[in-house]
Amino acid sequence: MYSTNKSVGFEILMEDEDSIVRIPMDQKSKEEFRKRNANLVQPEVFLKKFLRTEENYKKVCDTLEKAAEDSIPEAVKKKCLWCQGLSSSEEDKGCEKYKLQMLITFKLVAVEFVDVVRGNRHILSNDEVVFELTKEFYKSIFFLKGKGLMGFDMRRLMHKTLKMGFLSLNDMFLKTKHLSKSLRVINSTLHALDNEGLQYKLNGEEIPEHITLQQDFFTSKQSFYKEEQRLNRLEKLEKVIRNNSNSNGNRPNRTDIAYFCFYTSESKELITENSFPSKKAWKEIGAQYSKDDTNIQKAYNRIANNKGERLKNSKADNINFVLKEMLENYPKAKKLALEELKLLKIN
Repeated sequence: MYSTNKSVGFEILMEDEDSIVRIPMDQKSKEEFRKRNANLVQPEVFLKKFLRTEENYKKVCDTLEKAAEDSIPEAVKKKCLWCQGLSSSEEDKGCEKYKLQMLITFKLVAVEFVDVVRGNRHILSNDEVVFELTKEFYKSIFFLKGKGLMGFDMRRLMHKTLKMGFLSLNDMFLKTKHLSKSLRVINSTLHALDNEGLQYKLNGEEIPEHITLQQDFFTSKQSFYKEEQRLNRLEKLEKVIRNNSNSNGNRPNRTDIAYFCFYTSESKELITENSFPSKKAWKEIGAQYSKDDTNIQKAYNRIANNKGERLKNSKADNINFVLKEMLENYPKAKKLALEELKLLKIN
């Protein structure tokens, strides 16, 4: 193999005068080889499928074959009896080294490309993305004229793959109704990428660009969806305040908010920028509701640490208000509040 920061290829290091020796396999070995590889699907099968039509596939194959032929050194082609059509014997293939090293390069990169596409369901589920990406795969192949070498521009395809993958993920996130689900996907992916990057650092290696680009993408999406959640909460709060400004006075009051925080924190549905129940988180909650955060925290501590206090008959109005006006989009918290309201009524 030969490689640079941008490209990779395979080269057979032997003199033109030397010949490649074929070692024949006995019949038993041939049968064993066939059995082992019976279920292996060649990458060409998938490439043909990705390109949609036989005509498209034939066109790129013909173009590649011609470019490969043109890259073989002229001196080699002039001496090659096979190339001149003067012999059909494998032993007279003076060009074999060059054709073989280009074939191996293609096989290696084709297998990797097919595995990447098939392993990414967000890309594989979009036929148009797969088609465009496969065209980019072929465009990333180049030949060194006069050297009989095929190379592959990894950087070009990597950027195109990431771009297509990001677009597919963007589409998926936009179609997801629950922001929390998108955030969970983003957070788990970021966690995996951070761990992968850490391994490179521990080995004293530079973190590859494809990892840093993904980290940047998912970090930006994380910030975006956190802000979306914050804005949604504010919107819901404003709606609650508007709906209850006449009939319920200054609701939600600090006790209502305390119950809301208790039920949503118990159900793991409370989302704050800062870790709850830290001082910063309380300030954040106070600012959201335009209430004194210290008073909300005191009300929360009274009910969170004392079930008897929380289930007093006098608190039924607070729990009912929170159930009807504040927990509409918090199913787990709503279930918990309903269970406690039943206990309160029984007692």
